[in-house]
Amino acid sequence: MAWVLDQIWKRLNAELFRAVGPERYALWIHHACPAVFDEEIFTIHFADTHAKEKVESILRDPVTQAAQRAANRNVRVRFAVEATSFFSRAREALPAPPGEPTFASFVSGAGNRMALAAARAFARGGPGDPRTLLLHSRSGLGRSHLLLAVRAELARREVPGVLFFSGEQFRRYSLEAQLRDRREAFLSKCRSAQVFLFDDLQVLPGCEESQAALLDVLAALERRGARAAVTSDRPPRALDGL
Repeated sequence: MAWVLDQIWKRLNAELFRAVGPERYALWIHHACPAVFDEEIFTIHFADTHAKEKVESILRDPVTQAAQRAANRNVRVRFAVEATSFFSRAREALPAPPGEPTFASFVSGAGNRMALAAARAFARGGPGDPRTLLLHSRSGLGRSHLLLAVRAELARREVPGVLFFSGEQFRRYSLEAQLRDRREAFLSKCRSAQVFLFDDLQVLPGCEESQAALLDVLAALERRGARAAVTSDRPPRALDGL
């Protein structure tokens, strides 16, 4: 059965590369590994919630269709977070990842050169470089790629105190902290960041507690002169309920 799973996974990866394109494949699909394949369900594991949420919200239909073609049957796809899967499976059994998102792998064009230059300057963090960055675009145009490229550049230079949240992670963690009477501890950790990266602001409209928590964090970072970068699928003024 493991051999069948690996064969299906290889075919699925080839299907997905064609279906979603190289950029989305590099951003999200290589974060996954096959877990269970039976007559009706194909379960795919992710190491963290950020990659799972992206694939589940944006790529569920093409992934399901590709899985059905690869398996040659009408399977349903289930996504789950299970970090231990990435240690229990032999690494060489997985397809080689095309590479983490970086500035070098970002496809620059007339419509995104300003965003790329701003992201590079933010990551550089020198005198005169921006301390705050907002990137907004429709899904699939590279805003998350640029934010992850910022994170990769900071990691390459071993910049300390970098915190990265997806909007859904921040919403869930802030609400859980509130329920467990640990709100101040959660906010204190976020306020102490040297660089705070937040992907998908559009998740927060309607979540007043999470919005208040993010506002608290951003205000504290500004007072300290720390850096913050945020992405959204629309300008903030167009987000009803924000």
